[in-house]
Amino acid sequence: MVPTTQSADLRKYYSKHTKNDRIDSELLARLPMLHPEGLREYSGQGPADALRRLVKQRSTMVKRRTAVYSRLDALVELLGPAWYEVLGSNYGIAALEFWPAMPTRTR
Repeated sequence: MVPTTQSADLRKYYSKHTKNDRIDSELLARLPMLHPEGLREYSGQGPADALRRLVKQRSTMVKRRTAVYSRLDALVELLGPAWYEVLGSNYGIAALEFWPAMPTRTR
């Protein structure tokens, strides 16, 4: 593992504040030869790894849930504008249960 401060200092020296993938790859390739004593073995983040994975999974599920609700909002607005006006965007499962009972002419 390369300390970030060391790689940032070397990047400044080589590129005068320019950062891109080519410079970073050259920098990381040269760093072990220039400062072998500064390298350390990567041992993970310890107990924080499991929590980090869970937070990422939760974030993904929240994004998917938001996308599903957005699609439902759009469908209700397109298929039944009268229902959308009555229910707004905060309708729940109980409100959608009445959807089939709505007269066809207002759908």
